[in-house]
Amino acid sequence: MVRRSRHFISKDKLLLAGSACESTRATIEMSNLMADAGADAVLIINPCYYKSAMNEETLLKYFWRVADECRVPVVLYNMPANTGIDLSVPLITKLAKHPNIAGLKDSGADVGKMAQVVHTTKGLGFQVLSGSAGLLLPALVVGCVGGINGFANTNGAELCQLISLFKEGKLEEAGELQRKIMHPNALITRIWNVPATKAVMDAGGQLYGGPCREPLAPVTKEQLKTLIEAFVKEGFLPKPK
Repeated sequence: MVRRSRHFISKDKLLLAGSACESTRATIEMSNLMADAGADAVLIINPCYYKSAMNEETLLKYFWRVADECRVPVVLYNMPANTGIDLSVPLITKLAKHPNIAGLKDSGADVGKMAQVVHTTKGLGFQVLSGSAGLLLPALVVGCVGGINGFANTNGAELCQLISLFKEGKLEEAGELQRKIMHPNALITRIWNVPATKAVMDAGGQLYGGPCREPLAPVTKEQLKTLIEAFVKEGFLPKPK
């Protein structure tokens, strides 16, 4: 998939590939396979199956060794809702000093923490990205450089517009767009997640979502109705004919 994606996307666009595994060696191997397939950088979430053993020292050694042996830059991925582990500001700050660790995708839903990381890593060439479209504007305000957001699967243009409005200093317009994004984004991420994302992609007529991989089940008719109504209300989908 990564190799085919590299073939289809423009050469001036970065290709970021997830490559995390539960062991250090497997993560290094997968990361370099992704590099061979054309990835410009890899996104690596922390091991979490044996979460009680994943203390700060263990995680520091894990990410540091992976970054040492990975042939492309590493982007840290903090997703405490899924892993049960929240990478701390001191840990992230230490890792930011590694020359091959380029940044952080933070899905911890804590803008204050993102602000701290931006502050403590200043001058290190370390980039912080919001993992939630619902927090994109506040994240930009505190110094994040952008986002890696599920909402982009259905409405990437609107997220790019929000960033452009922020850069142009049009904060009132950016705030209005951010508020419009909130409910539709919640529906396709934390509430109904992947099945809802696929359903909205299909409903728009311009993208392909397709079926879910089991055990995920498709959205119900009632859920689909709620999704379409929410996206139409905010102008993110055309009104059904």
